[in-house]
Amino acid sequence: MRRLITICTLLFAATAIAEPIPLWKFFEPFDMQAVIISPEGTYLAASLLEGDGDEQENKLQVLDRVTGDRVISFGMPDKQRIASMQWADDETLLVSPSRKIPNEEAYFPTGGLMKVVVKTGQTIDLFAQRERGGGTFHSLPEDPEHVLLIHQSGRYSELYKLHILSGAVSSKIARAPALGGGFILTPDLQDVAFHVGSNDDAETLVHERMADGEWKLLRRTAFDQKGWTPVRAAFNPNEYFTRDTRNPRGIASLGLYNRVTGEHKEVYTDDTFDIGGPVGDQKGNVWGLSINHHFPRMMYLNPTHPLAQAHKMIRLQFPESTVSLTSYSFDHKLVVANVSSANALSEIVLLDAENGSIDQITNRAEEIGISTDDLAPVEPFYFTARDKTTIFGYLTSRIDTPRPGPMLVYVHGGPLGIRDSWGFNGRIQVIASRGYHVLQVNYRGSGGRGTEFVKAGFREYGGKMQDDVTDATLWAIEQGIADEDRICIGGGSYGAYAAIMGVAKEPDLYQCAIGQSGLYDPVLTLRIGDLARRVSQVKMIRQTMGRTQEEREAISVVNRAGDVKAAVMLIHGGQDRRTPPEHYHRMKEAFDKVGKQVVTHYRGNQGHSWFGRDTIMDLYGWQLSFLDEHIGGESEQVQAVSTTN
Repeated sequence: MRRLITICTLLFAATAIAEPIPLWKFFEPFDMQAVIISPEGTYLAASLLEGDGDEQENKLQVLDRVTGDRVISFGMPDKQRIASMQWADDETLLVSPSRKIPNEEAYFPTGGLMKVVVKTGQTIDLFAQRERGGGTFHSLPEDPEHVLLIHQSGRYSELYKLHILSGAVSSKIARAPALGGGFILTPDLQDVAFHVGSNDDAETLVHERMADGEWKLLRRTAFDQKGWTPVRAAFNPNEYFTRDTRNPRGIASLGLYNRVTGEHKEVYTDDTFDIGGPVGDQKGNVWGLSINHHFPRMMYLNPTHPLAQAHKMIRLQFPESTVSLTSYSFDHKLVVANVSSANALSEIVLLDAENGSIDQITNRAEEIGISTDDLAPVEPFYFTARDKTTIFGYLTSRIDTPRPGPMLVYVHGGPLGIRDSWGFNGRIQVIASRGYHVLQVNYRGSGGRGTEFVKAGFREYGGKMQDDVTDATLWAIEQGIADEDRICIGGGSYGAYAAIMGVAKEPDLYQCAIGQSGLYDPVLTLRIGDLARRVSQVKMIRQTMGRTQEEREAISVVNRAGDVKAAVMLIHGGQDRRTPPEHYHRMKEAFDKVGKQVVTHYRGNQGHSWFGRDTIMDLYGWQLSFLDEHIGGESEQVQAVSTTN
């Protein structure tokens, strides 16, 4: 019987391999984007997507929570989408719209605000876009007739109190003393205690709001130095939680600052990872602290708070998932949460805290047609690099992918302060689904492990940052994960740079490289692209890539084309603002000069991140065909199954 079960299992696995999941399913947007519950728990408001591609429409629906009856349903005008929505009271919904960034997948808030009256279905524009940026900053639970609105006037943000019934701005609370909208409210939510912003020198500035309404500069911290910033009001009057990096390794810790005494003390520091930040309710009461560990985790600072208890209840049912509380009734008895995992599509659930029942609002696995069994498990790993530095990362592999087997090393972009994190990643899963191990490396310079770890990546483009990726690849070979003759390296933006630099520095380690939207020539970063137009970014580029042009030329992978033996694919969009097409043309010309043939895919209508179902199908179809050709994967396994059968 055991032998029969084994044979049946192998036959079932073979059938699954022969019919892989269509590529588009890994990137298909969910029909139900977001759900929030009204203050009294009467209604559920949902942001829905209907249709395909450019014809896709964003609709707002309001449902009766008990009966499920549709109360309101209408589409957003002028191809706008819902950036955010929140309930002002049980019959009034506030919606902030957004517009699509040309030639990009992202949307940006318009700065407007729309009121929806549930009983009548009437929509009223409360606040039209005046200049640029803005939206709802905070609801006022104790003052449901008003909402705090943030708006960018010129270079600086302003905070207003808006009367919801009339749409009139009743008062201006504050104008920011520095760039950015980092206002920190007082415990009563009626005034501003601090502002956290920046200047053109890339410094973080902390200003305190004095009793007379004037701003006092409290702290000034260079972007590469340690310091602390307030994040929200704490448990006691005049005390505020802070994010503090002043310990030896610069690990972001939870601190506490007293406005009256000026005392600052440490509350919690993890051994290795940064905190995420304090989590509170709609009135500002803190109940938890998120920590950016291998798996995101929550520490309950106030375990008796109803939302802390609700979070625990949901975690008990979904122990291997990340639980985020997205909305709740004012009495905290009804809680809407997003439940997500690295190898499962996220779902929205509703908890009734009184009876402990949890109802699933969405069934995205059924909607998209991808179950947990279809997705590859994601395993955290760590190893010791050549200089004894501990490096962390993630390995994504189907259980039937052979060991050793073909592997793609996928390098994240950014690069500094950015990290690969635990969670569903369609880009990684689609590669793993075709029979490849996928290795992600949080090389030095990545975020999540303190300022000293980030600074360890300064001026290490092509240096120690690259060595960490190399050492991770060698580790995977030593562990019997990767077949040393079937390894490719790829990535986007900086990751594309690292891919080409990887095959230049280690010509015998990788069989191929894939670069998308690559930053191949650091010399260009101060001349073209959106970063070159910002004074603060120019300063950071000089500090992190090289202060002189000679230093930046020395790390340009364009100058290493002659060292590359592996097969190369270059992908770029003609509308890329972050890494303009000149990067692609210089890299291609460098390969042409040394007589190396490379595969290229250039789309004039695409930006830094590509979008559209057909485009996504092409993008990953190209990459999978390239991987299959040079290191083998799904196609080879399918052929083996067919031959065996």
